[in-house]
Amino acid sequence: MIMETVGNKIANNPLADSGLDWTVELSHELVAPTATTIAHTTNKRATVRTDTGEVLGIVGPDYQIVQNAELMHIGESIARQDSSLKVSSAGQLRNGARVWLGLEADTFRVGTQGDDAVKPYFLMTNGHDGMHSLSATPTSYRPFCENVLNMALREGKAANQCISIRHKGNMAEKIENMVVVMSEFYFRTEEFKRQANYLAGISMTADQVRNYFNNSYNKIVKNVPTYTDIENKEQERAYNKKASTITKYWNVFDQESISLGSTAWVAFNAVTNWLDHGQSYRGAQKSENKFSANFFGASAAKKQKLLEYTLKTV
Repeated sequence: MIMETVGNKIANNPLADSGLDWTVELSHELVAPTATTIAHTTNKRATVRTDTGEVLGIVGPDYQIVQNAELMHIGESIARQDSSLKVSSAGQLRNGARVWLGLEADTFRVGTQGDDAVKPYFLMTNGHDGMHSLSATPTSYRPFCENVLNMALREGKAANQCISIRHKGNMAEKIENMVVVMSEFYFRTEEFKRQANYLAGISMTADQVRNYFNNSYNKIVKNVPTYTDIENKEQERAYNKKASTITKYWNVFDQESISLGSTAWVAFNAVTNWLDHGQSYRGAQKSENKFSANFFGASAAKKQKLLEYTLKTV
């Protein structure tokens, strides 16, 4: 699972097991040496990881730190609101500039064929770099093909992927409100379970799947002209790329439909599988980049858009 490639399982000592047993401090000022002078300002400060002395970010004078121990405490407080939740894994990105905590809920089954399970998670993240808020996101993991999918707290135009708190003002009050709002997690999980089983109950012919794959690509990647409407080399390259990607959709669909049936749920997951595993990530921290995209970034948004489209059209 992708969470485990960038984090750790939690056993006896949550902070130590996850490698988050360190703190962050604010510098009193920001010092900027130049060739001719040394500039000072108290309008900007640095967040510093105390165990390594590494500067994690530059923040304003009213920035409020949320320590890793506080994040763990918030997670445990949320878990106490729902007996099915337990803190299960945690980790850090960019050497601690962003940290995360996973709360695991009870697995539920989808459909009547095969052993298709979905494990709901509650993903909490906190930034120490001044760029990322303290946030909480309902998400899920499907072991069958290692897909992840965020469960928006609201649907449609008002879709709310997560609850987010800026590091300013009365953090204690904001955090208390976050814990209260997260009681919606159980109800959102039940709604997602209903949606998944609804899609699993819709059979699709080969032509219907073909049209779904074509429209899904146009919806979440790029609207590409049909072959007969191609007018230039750029459109031809876009068409060939689309055809190659849809072939990957089909490969996953054909494999899964053997045991799970030819359903809208399987077709939907064939597309999200490509979003999770079929795209390339550059740089030395590919696993972290993939994790960020799938849970917080472009891939997460596309999957939510695809789910809404699928529920409306199939």
